[in-house]
Amino acid sequence: MNKRLALCTGIILMLSALGGALLNLYSLPASERTVEMTSLEEIERLNNDWQKVLSQLPQFAPSETSESTEVSVESQPEISDSLLVAIIADRPRSALIIVTEQNAGQPMQLAEGDSWLEPWKIETINTDFIVWRNSQTEEQYTQTLFPQGNGSDKVQE
Repeated sequence: MNKRLALCTGIILMLSALGGALLNLYSLPASERTVEMTSLEEIERLNNDWQKVLSQLPQFAPSETSESTEVSVESQPEISDSLLVAIIADRPRSALIIVTEQNAGQPMQLAEGDSWLEPWKIETINTDFIVWRNSQTEEQYTQTLFPQGNGSDKVQE
């Protein structure tokens, strides 16, 4: 008798919980049911227009004078224009360099003796820095993997 009573009580409780959930779901007004879809559409719209919105702000708008000076003055690339982003420790060691003026900012993998800017060639690749050597002037340039901003990348004669 006790088992039947407990089983019937359990079934009644489960059915009432299920019925309450179904009534709550279908009793939402249509405006509340579409809030999530509207939010997703708004997020998608905002994701597509962020560059346009930022370019309209004065601090992010491209200045016309800087564009005209950049077009008129072409500077020669320097060895310090590259960014060391990774050192691959496998043998032979190699370094990943990004040069924004070349390869559309894509990384280049260079080994010892390779170069992206003549007459500079990689002399040595260490665990967290590389040493470039200018074959014409015999200058050395040490480029660190994590520059400290205190002149850690520097040219030595």
